[in-house]
Amino acid sequence: MIPRIIHQTYKTDNLPERWKGTPQTWKQHHPRWKYMFWSDHDNRELIKRVDPEFLPMYDAYKYPIQRADAVRYYILKHYGGIYVDLDMQANASFDSVFEKMEMEQKSVGLFSSGNRLFGQTSLTNSIMIAASHTRFFDLVIQKLKQRSSYDYWTPHLTIMKTTGPLLIDNAWRTTRRTAHTDEVEIFPDFLSSCNVCNLQNQDTCITKNKYLKMMIGHSWHNFDSKVINFLFCNRVKILVVVLIIVLYVYSSQSHSPHP
Repeated sequence: MIPRIIHQTYKTDNLPERWKGTPQTWKQHHPRWKYMFWSDHDNRELIKRVDPEFLPMYDAYKYPIQRADAVRYYILKHYGGIYVDLDMQANASFDSVFEKMEMEQKSVGLFSSGNRLFGQTSLTNSIMIAASHTRFFDLVIQKLKQRSSYDYWTPHLTIMKTTGPLLIDNAWRTTRRTAHTDEVEIFPDFLSSCNVCNLQNQDTCITKNKYLKMMIGHSWHNFDSKVINFLFCNRVKILVVVLIIVLYVYSSQSHSPHP
């Protein structure tokens, strides 16, 4: 049984204007569910209570978003339910999603980000579903601790790999190799209509399945994140421009007079 609990977190309960309406959308569409809001203080107290050995690593993270990432795995491990970022508003009830998972005897629900590159898409940690005390989130927390002091050259890569979506991706690949996939359900197309590139062109986006209304988030993004996202979303245009320049240079050289 997956607990009907909605988890969201922010620095304090004083939310930015653009996200102030988000909690109410989840309460409105899930009137019988429990809603739990976690501040930075609440998050640290949770780590202190359930895993005091991890607390020094948690406090030592260079970027605040790393702590916000890390604690969501502990929340799902110890409470279960659905964790969802504040830039995702409920547009319909998730009762049917939970019921489908339970019918299929799945205790973890992971979502593809919809950001495709060469036909592949990574998982996201912005929305996750779990029963409490699953093997998958035990593995995620194990990898979280292993990578706590890693530095990957840029802030964006460091965050993504140590605590963010690429950590979830890595844990899923490990799970697949060990054949312990029976508890995990992957939702491959749930967010595909509202990927990072779509959200750059509009303020909000309702997913094709109507479950979510997504808004521009990226509250943690640094300059390198913006550059990476620009290159990713404009990769085809950039490739075309590069090819035109190469062809122009080649053509110019081939028609230039030889000495």
